[in-house]
Amino acid sequence: MRAEVVRAQEVGAASVLRLQPSAAQTSRGAGSVVVNARDGDLSGLAAATCQTPANELWLSGASTSIGRTSVLTLSNSSQTPATVSLDDFSGNGPLQTPAGKGLVIAPGTVRSVVLAGLAPEQELLSVQLKSSGGAVSAVIQQSVLRGLTPGGIDYLTPVQAPGSKLTIPGVRVQAPDVAAKISAQAGYEDATTALVVTVPGLSDSVVEVKAHGPEGQVALPNGGVFTAVAGQVNQLSLAGLPQGTYTLSVNADKPVTGTVRLINSTKVGDPVDIAFAPSAVRLGDTHLIALPKDVTSSLVFTAPDGAATLKLVPISEDGVLGEGKDVELKPGKSATVDPSALLGSGAAAVLISAAGAPAFGTQLLGSTNSANIAVLPIADTAAGNRAINITTGY
Repeated sequence: MRAEVVRAQEVGAASVLRLQPSAAQTSRGAGSVVVNARDGDLSGLAAATCQTPANELWLSGASTSIGRTSVLTLSNSSQTPATVSLDDFSGNGPLQTPAGKGLVIAPGTVRSVVLAGLAPEQELLSVQLKSSGGAVSAVIQQSVLRGLTPGGIDYLTPVQAPGSKLTIPGVRVQAPDVAAKISAQAGYEDATTALVVTVPGLSDSVVEVKAHGPEGQVALPNGGVFTAVAGQVNQLSLAGLPQGTYTLSVNADKPVTGTVRLINSTKVGDPVDIAFAPSAVRLGDTHLIALPKDVTSSLVFTAPDGAATLKLVPISEDGVLGEGKDVELKPGKSATVDPSALLGSGAAAVLISAAGAPAFGTQLLGSTNSANIAVLPIADTAAGNRAINITTGY
């Protein structure tokens, strides 16, 4: 196997990566976009993983309250027109948004929707997107300005479809005393790390949350069990968790969606940054991730219910696959891996394969000497990789 690595491509519009099979072999590809804004009102670190278009998507964690800007960008890379309808959920229940229905996106075009025009002054907002015709991809550009102080930027990428069991890796928590000082400032009430849960059904959902750290399960200060109200966006504060990087296991008696809002800061008065860690797919065979340059990258893995083994194969800048390294995951513990230390500083991308109990992972990004933080979810494997050829005969 060989690879091609392409970095630092300047783009002025939506870009599409198409992969064709070669010699009966399924091609794999992955990409990401990273924005590192060092000054101005919109300073911070934002990142998103390229996604496979779909006809139904959920996005969670947006806010349209004062100082918060949410722009939903819809891309139709197919050759078929797409008609998109948006269903919005707030912290007070479903919203009636007729202007979000019947949005036509022509083939090969992009359409942006300012969510404050559909759902103004909403502290919490989740969006269910349904497309008839062409499949689309979607992302929310979220930014925060607290008075004259930058409050962070990020891309909100789709979360997993509503389910009764979700896993959210890459939850980085600051020291409780530092986090308390930041959120105690005027206008910083939402500058807290919190689990955001949306219940799309008609019945309330009892949600149990467990936090898995490097040494195992850590008790949540509020007990981790709460009732999420039907049709609403609910949040559970993670304030009080000891400093560290965790994975959250979410179990609910009714289907829910989940994401975690991360807040990172340096000191009181300085800008903070935000990031959103969405619920993750179970790792399988040969997931591909890119390792961005000029930012600190770490990989966070966990196997909540049993032991698992991961194989990480580095890919160099010139497309050569290196020797794979094994990472052993102990039941219920989170493991943080420095890819440059494990795989070498020349790695530009990584192939990840998992065996054993269900395992999950994500990529955390940051930069030294700043509050910058972002999350790059690990994309699901291509549909072709799941196919099994069965030959019958005598």
